[in-house]
Amino acid sequence: MDPNYYIDKETYAVYEEAPYTFSCDKKIAYAVSEMNKKGYKTEAACSGHYKVEFQEDLNVDKSFLNECQQNPRCIIKEVREKNFDVWTEIDYTILYVLFKERYDFLELPENFTMDAYNDLFPNTRIQAFISYYDETGKRKSKEEIELEIDKNCERLNEWAKRLPLNEERMI
Repeated sequence: MDPNYYIDKETYAVYEEAPYTFSCDKKIAYAVSEMNKKGYKTEAACSGHYKVEFQEDLNVDKSFLNECQQNPRCIIKEVREKNFDVWTEIDYTILYVLFKERYDFLELPENFTMDAYNDLFPNTRIQAFISYYDETGKRKSKEEIELEIDKNCERLNEWAKRLPLNEERMI
């Protein structure tokens, strides 16, 4: 089953399948559609996904070896004289919307932040980080993580409905 809906690039209507569309996660497709209809053009978006993943870090300075050995979220691969290779658990997911331009939103959905602007990254990006671990360091269940993802998607959807029209960038 396809996990995405498709948004028409001209009308921004949401479809299960249609030509001239772009792909978007189902959980936020209506929010992304609404933002584009109101003149807030998006570049990319993700609803966040529960996945068990690791990232590989090669040639890490050996001064970090003890820290990694004490971290249950690390798997040491190879230790050499001056450095080592390690797999580190990716222990969070991110729900985000990257816009094509810079927008200064006065209000964001609960639990969302906005990236600071800089010369290398002039576009607006809003995001919600969802940690796989609670405040005590205990791993959350898959169901707890997915519920948190769903709550943040719903916050984004409600926020998009309340956004005012961006008159200067309407289609």
